[in-house]
Amino acid sequence: MGNLGLALLKSFEGCELTAYTCSAGVLTLGFGSTGPHVKPGMTITEAEAEALLKQDLTRFEKAVVDLISVPLD
Repeated sequence: MGNLGLALLKSFEGCELTAYTCSAGVLTLGFGSTGPHVKPGMTITEAEAEALLKQDLTRFEKAVVDLISVPLD
C-alpha cells in the first residue's frame, strides 16, 4: 500500500496507544489492530502502532490476493 492509502486508513481509523474495547467488544490497539497480541492495559508508541498497521495490512492484502482467481487488468 502506498503512502496516500496508508494516510487515508490512518485518518479513518484514528489511533489509540492504550488497548481498549471497541464498540464491537473486541480488544483493540493502535490503528485498529486486534488479535492475541493485544493485551488489556497494553500501551505502545505511535511508531509501534504504525508498524502493527503495516503488519495487519500485509496479512489482509495477502488474504485478498489469495482469493482472487481472475485477472484484474
